[in-house]
Amino acid sequence: MAVTACVIFGTTRVPLKSAAEAITVVPAGYLVFEIEGDPVPVSVTLDNRATPLVRNDPPTRGHFVLDAHRSVGFHRLTVATQEFVFGTEDAKLQYAGILDILELIEHEGLGWGYQLFFSDGTAIRHPKVDFAWLTRAGPLIVSLAREIAVRPSRHSVGVSTREVPRSNRVLVRQTLSLLRREQLSKVLESHPTGVIKLAGRAYWPRVVIARKRQRSFDTVGNQRATHLLLLAQTLASRLRRERGLPPGARQVLNELGTAVGQCLSLFPFVHLKSAYFRLPDRPVREECIDDRYRTMFRLWEELTKERCWEPGLEAAPHFAYVTYADQIYQAFVACLIAQGLGAPRMGRSLMPGLKRPAFRSARFELYYDTVPPRPEFVSWRDDSSRPADLTPDVTVIDREHRRGMLIEAKYRSDDAGNLPGEAILEAQVYMQSFGRKAIAVCYPGRTPAIDKITGSGNTVLAVSLAPFADVASYVRDVVRPALEAVMEPLGC
Repeated sequence: MAVTACVIFGTTRVPLKSAAEAITVVPAGYLVFEIEGDPVPVSVTLDNRATPLVRNDPPTRGHFVLDAHRSVGFHRLTVATQEFVFGTEDAKLQYAGILDILELIEHEGLGWGYQLFFSDGTAIRHPKVDFAWLTRAGPLIVSLAREIAVRPSRHSVGVSTREVPRSNRVLVRQTLSLLRREQLSKVLESHPTGVIKLAGRAYWPRVVIARKRQRSFDTVGNQRATHLLLLAQTLASRLRRERGLPPGARQVLNELGTAVGQCLSLFPFVHLKSAYFRLPDRPVREECIDDRYRTMFRLWEELTKERCWEPGLEAAPHFAYVTYADQIYQAFVACLIAQGLGAPRMGRSLMPGLKRPAFRSARFELYYDTVPPRPEFVSWRDDSSRPADLTPDVTVIDREHRRGMLIEAKYRSDDAGNLPGEAILEAQVYMQSFGRKAIAVCYPGRTPAIDKITGSGNTVLAVSLAPFADVASYVRDVVRPALEAVMEPLGC
């Protein structure tokens, strides 16, 4: 029996559709979810968190309650193997708006880099970004691999062999172990000058375990180059399976996949590609002194460390983005504000929780979703009996004028398209905690607008920010002056 789900609010009962069909929009309030199946599981997963069900007996129907007053945006409900996506009414941009933000970030120079990390440690990636990296790095990987195959790095290694006694170094402990395991007639030869004495007779060993030196191409540099070729091959294969891939892009991937496959048939990669790779994070000697291996290390680090790509990661389907709508909007705001202030991104990824600026120019520093730096911003909670690591969405520091401010991104708006009152209350928490008189709150309004909410010397700057036409100019020419006007002196 297929599992069905519905949401009950007041006297209304609305069925939830599967994630592949559409997004059901429900009120932002107390919601009761009803799950039916034969049987229903003991729990479901809501936004990656296990949620227990209260089940009937027999267990063909179950319920759970969600307080959606503060759960604004989109949510993913997983029941067994079925997925449902729903959103609250105050997620005004809806699903199309999230895709608009993703497209704007990708195409308008606002890019968060190759990867956007979320606060729960997961990440999403866009296949177009993977394609852009592969088409840039792929030809270079192939060229370097061919150069390495002509003259691969090698080193001398010691290997243990079973042989007749000769000039190679004899490993005494291993040889004695061999002599104890084998029949004496097979491994010992009677001789009056023998070094081994047994029952009054002298023997020489017929065989010994010895160590000798030999050339090996199984170096870290060759392993890493092989690993990178395999990763590039897998990535090209994954991208070829993307729906809606233009014919030209498919041809590029086919040609690149063929070229990488040919490289993997060359020595030494053909002998190393079935090995288990345990590669150090730092470059070894050959990757420091040889330009071929140094470049291979840089490309491997880009793919596996900075972009966190691995064969087990599939590009997330678009419906996976909706459960991260709040954080996508947060990244959108950070990228736009940084561009408006002329502060470029400092790394290839946008990641919360860093203790360094995510964006920086000669004048401005912007910290993203992290505890603001001290002593510039100090919360009274820091030294209290119950400290709290408050993490504003964006912290702006103007080093030139020793000023700064906090910015919150709230992916919500009321029925009139304005900033909800609840978002202002949340902003007040940051103002009071950090002793600030002003804060900016960005929200997806219907039109570009800035509303200044003032009283008793305090200011909340409500900034409507969405994927408007020419939004970058709006931020640079309108939003930036408004932000600079309310910035306050920094702590010492």
